[in-house]
Amino acid sequence: MERTRLICFLALSGLMAMGCGDDSNGTGGSGATGGGGSGGSGATGGTGATGGAAVDSCTNATDADVYAGLSYTNDDGVMTTGTEAAGDIAADCVFGGPPRCGAETGAVLGNNTPENRAALADCVVACTEMLAPLTPDCLACYGDSVTCGAAFCVGECAGGTELPGCISCRCGDNAGDANCFTDFDTCSGLTREDDDCAM
Repeated sequence: MERTRLICFLALSGLMAMGCGDDSNGTGGSGATGGGGSGGSGATGGTGATGGAAVDSCTNATDADVYAGLSYTNDDGVMTTGTEAAGDIAADCVFGGPPRCGAETGAVLGNNTPENRAALADCVVACTEMLAPLTPDCLACYGDSVTCGAAFCVGECAGGTELPGCISCRCGDNAGDANCFTDFDTCSGLTREDDDCAM
């Protein structure tokens, strides 16, 4: 999944100071379909970015039903479905245009503390939930995964998330020793077709 508009775009554009959830219709130029939404999740589980220890959080029947009906079209017009759609929605909360978690991202870039990472993860959870009403623990896995990449791999991923340096960084070759992929896999319980870290 190619992601060309990354955190560097946010940094260079003044970090658009939009708070989480400022886009009241939740679409921000993109489209998604899925089950009905719900209120704020208050999810605090998760992985690497905030230090939780959730396991297999996205493998339950409720989340399976959401994935089965979920599709998303990003700002580039690329449509994804299921778990890939949920990942794209979460990433677009930070990396898409306009970012819905711009202020929280700016805080992480300016001061990469556990508190700022937790605030960004919470924002990604709330933003993602608007279009993908997954369970709170599952949403936390997505929030932490996106936050992990934003917190530890900004420079390496500036040219795209599929570049070898970016993948290596997200696989744990970063200042925080955070393996964003493994942490997400453990937290979510989902299986990816490719093991990006086995390169």
